[in-house]
Amino acid sequence: MIKLLDDPKLIERLCNAEPYIGCLFMASAVAFYDAPDLMTVWAEVDEHGRAVSAVNIGSSELMVLTGGNNLSTEMLIFLTKLAEDEKITEICCGEGAFPVLKKLFGEHTEILPLMKCSRHIKYEHGDIPEVKSGDSAGLYELMLSQFSDCEKPDFEMWMLKHTRGISRGQSTVLTIEHDGAPVSGAAVRGRCAAGGAIVSVVTKPEYRGRGYASALTARCAEMLKSEGLTAWLCPCDDRAERLYARLGFKRCGSFYTIYLDKKTSI
Repeated sequence: MIKLLDDPKLIERLCNAEPYIGCLFMASAVAFYDAPDLMTVWAEVDEHGRAVSAVNIGSSELMVLTGGNNLSTEMLIFLTKLAEDEKITEICCGEGAFPVLKKLFGEHTEILPLMKCSRHIKYEHGDIPEVKSGDSAGLYELMLSQFSDCEKPDFEMWMLKHTRGISRGQSTVLTIEHDGAPVSGAAVRGRCAAGGAIVSVVTKPEYRGRGYASALTARCAEMLKSEGLTAWLCPCDDRAERLYARLGFKRCGSFYTIYLDKKTSI
């Protein structure tokens, strides 16, 4: 049976098996479990009431969490129906779900590395300005200025996710400012027993090379380490992967995206 998720504990086992994706799921689940009109996570439960897979519906993507399980026919039919929405242009998943989803939805794919760090990071740089915490709106504007070619997330939903996440211990937003405006930012988006996901690491081009991204990533990782959690992230390119490797992150898997061809029927 597939149902709207009303209890984040249901997906804990799946999150621990796929920590990076699981953290993102947990962030949405904790933020909106008591607000059904805002909840975006659907879970498939077996006859014992245990979650065996889940899907999170984003503004332009579906994210699938399996915990290493095979996807049932019921979930595949459900995903196919969701993917018919013209706004949905991609499906993201882990290694377990990728082969069957690729076969079902097409060959246009992207594979990015997953990295983790469970040790302390010592990053020292004398020229790093003060780090500001909690500026979700600033991070939103900073990301839009750098990724204008991507689907623009709804501002109100972005703020709800982050403010609810911050108040409920799932999210942390850090920024560095110059002249009162954010120029670099990073966030922890989601925490589960296996760790926390570091996302939205971005620096304006004119401020790159000053160590800001490294400092914010290290701050996020140290925060998670102090909570007894492993830091997970997904670098967007080789340059970012090298940066994180220098900080102590190690490659440990892959994150898969399948891009949907809306010109042909699924």
